[in-house]
Amino acid sequence: MIGRIMHLMRASQEQCFHWATYGGASLDLLVTDGSRRYGFYVKRTETPRLTRPMKSVMRTLKLHSLDIIHVGAKCYTLAAGVRAIPASELKSLLPTRVHHKECEA
Repeated sequence: MIGRIMHLMRASQEQCFHWATYGGASLDLLVTDGSRRYGFYVKRTETPRLTRPMKSVMRTLKLHSLDIIHVGAKCYTLAAGVRAIPASELKSLLPTRVHHKECEA
């Protein structure tokens, strides 16, 4: 899944990182594009929720967006700049560098 995200975003390996702290907060994939930072979690749940560590990562890394890729069927917004995206809709909803599509209501 990480490789697929990298491919869809047209991100080189030099732009992609795994990020973690000693305190346990982590990010499955961090993609940098100039001054913008995009964060990704990959979860094996149908209804991911926004957690305290996710909020911490968003704040600490000053992410442009945080997308949680999941196995469910619905795309929904969890907070400002944070979306839950079904893996099946990844191609149509993933930001391709500068372009960022919103989930439907």
